[in-house]
Amino acid sequence: MRWVQSDLREYFASKEYIDTALVPLVKISFSSDSEISGNDYKYIQLLAERLEQQLKGRILLLPALVYFNSFPDEQIKSMITSWKEELLNEGFRHIFFLSTDSTYLNIIADQYTELLYVASIPLTHLEANHLQSIIDYQIEKLWPQIINRWQSKDNRENNQII
Repeated sequence: MRWVQSDLREYFASKEYIDTALVPLVKISFSSDSEISGNDYKYIQLLAERLEQQLKGRILLLPALVYFNSFPDEQIKSMITSWKEELLNEGFRHIFFLSTDSTYLNIIADQYTELLYVASIPLTHLEANHLQSIIDYQIEKLWPQIINRWQSKDNRENNQII
């Protein structure tokens, strides 16, 4: 489900089944590398939308958490931590941040959250069929991370009950 009116109605009607939040994490730059940040934004959005399509009914795709590359690390860490806390308070058991920036891997990874890191690739001159192949390939690589997180969390909870 996506953060749009029609999907949100469905989300609130079946909230107990949707335990996973997917948050695109996007760096914006107005400097010489602004084209790269624009490219990365498009790439992350394409991947996030595809993941949401394939995992609909268990995952909510949220709007991107956007930060400027000029922000100090502590400010970005604080933003990420605030999102994590808010999403946990809303009842999400699994939180995935999707990004081409691996800088914050250590502050994101914990028992509830994980950074789904994908390397940036230039999209400018790709034909639609090549872009689709790349998206499909990346999704195949991301699937096991998501499934393993779900299974590992479920196993930990089952062991605590026994």
